[in-house]
Amino acid sequence: MSNIQIAVSAADAAVTAPATLTSGMVGATVTFAFSGTAWQSLRKIAVFRAGSVRRDVEETDWSGSVCTIPWECLSEADERLLVGVYGMDEAGTVVIPTVYADCGWIWPGADPSGDPAADPTGPFYAGLLAEALEKAKASGVFDGPAGPEGKTGPAGPKGENGDSYTVKGLYATLAALQAAHPTGSAGDAWFVGTADSNVVYQWDVDQAAWVNVGALKGPQGAAGKSAYASAQEGGYTGTEAQFNADLAAVSGKQAKITASGILKGDGAGGVSAAVKGTDYAGPSVGVSATLSASGWDADAKTQTVSVAGVTADTNGSLRIAQSATDEQFAAWGAAQPRVTAQADGSITVKLAGTIPTIDIPVEVLIV
Repeated sequence: MSNIQIAVSAADAAVTAPATLTSGMVGATVTFAFSGTAWQSLRKIAVFRAGSVRRDVEETDWSGSVCTIPWECLSEADERLLVGVYGMDEAGTVVIPTVYADCGWIWPGADPSGDPAADPTGPFYAGLLAEALEKAKASGVFDGPAGPEGKTGPAGPKGENGDSYTVKGLYATLAALQAAHPTGSAGDAWFVGTADSNVVYQWDVDQAAWVNVGALKGPQGAAGKSAYASAQEGGYTGTEAQFNADLAAVSGKQAKITASGILKGDGAGGVSAAVKGTDYAGPSVGVSATLSASGWDADAKTQTVSVAGVTADTNGSLRIAQSATDEQFAAWGAAQPRVTAQADGSITVKLAGTIPTIDIPVEVLIV
């Protein structure tokens, strides 16, 4: 099973040993290695993010330094898995939140097709019997006089509508449905996919398998009211342009708070002291750069890299580029780089490990 190793030092978190992740994977793990004394007395909580899915895992649910990646974070392909850790003191105050370590793409995973195997072929003599029967019919030897016309029997009772089923819920993938319900009963069905895009899998008694019966479609509904019209009914008196501007401002503030990942209660229905008054950053922007082998200060183990868009006030973090080779990944893990300073148009990277002898492509996340 895939195991990703992440080194944590103060607020830095970096992948030192990557692993392949696939959609539908269950049981993949992350091994954390904490260095320094800052984390020794803190309660640790791992944070996993993939697209819109975010899950926290308390240290009490780890196995030593190994934490299982929540399956919900690996349910969808073509998302990047981000992993971070935050530490809390005995009072429940957040003391250290790390940057997110980029664990790479979640690749599409293979899953059962749900199609039954082909029926076995008949015995070798089946073809010979069919050929002999055709020849006998053609010879006319067995042709007799026409028999009387048969009588029409009474009509049977009306049968139930075909393809009748009851949809019981939603699973992200077929593999997840099969794991939870290896067998079903006649009429059982489940949505597979997302709430907005899914198909129906029905239990086929004859095939003893979940069979894709397509999407469930209902009649076209009536057009609903716009958000602005609903707001007017509720007493809003501004223009539609002003309403859209107000809505965008509220969404922006909510995104900043959600992106922080460390908003916790203080036990009395309020916000903890560690996060009160904090102006959280919005979505990050990635800028490509290169840590050149010849650019390192051998004594200080530092290198200053030009990065467009960075300022002294932005929050910049570093991760290795997806295009890196195995050799560059190995050099990255041995070097343990982190951003220690930044100015307008540049960042300063410091190494905790070995100075690389090759160029390493990186991506600077500017928040």
